[in-house]
Amino acid sequence: MLKDDNLLIKKSKIDSYGDFTIRNIRKGTILFIFPGGLENINIIRKNYGEHFLDRCLEVDYGVEAMTIKGSFSWYVNHSCNPNCGISGNSIISMKDIRKDEEITFDYSMSLASNSWKMKCTCNSINCRKIIGCFFGLPEKLKKKYLPYSSNHIRRKFKIPESPLYSMK
Repeated sequence: MLKDDNLLIKKSKIDSYGDFTIRNIRKGTILFIFPGGLENINIIRKNYGEHFLDRCLEVDYGVEAMTIKGSFSWYVNHSCNPNCGISGNSIISMKDIRKDEEITFDYSMSLASNSWKMKCTCNSINCRKIIGCFFGLPEKLKKKYLPYSSNHIRRKFKIPESPLYSMK
């Protein structure tokens, strides 16, 4: 399994495997970049199928940050009580994270479409049971998540966008 200076992939209670810290992580640390590059959503559908989009990160309207099977982005799980968020096409810590904690983000932080929904299996104390659109979240959560949301959502609220990083 993949390992770097911050993370290790191992068994998860949320969904098969997940990303776990191997040391304490400070708030604001970029943990990984989605390594597959940026691609138009329609090209992904055509070349990989609709199911592959579940592993990608919606970074703008019609633009996805693609994952690569076996990478940290492939195994990052959702939680309704996340410790990470989004910065461009990367995952960033929203708070200090202790060693051996699973890295999670709320998938709703990147979703602008009301049509996409998914059953939640995070089992956190504040689990919403369904993952859906950012705009359907309670106001308190929207305010908390906004600095850690995708650029197309940030733009709607007129806050500065995050940079998109390149793996090359």
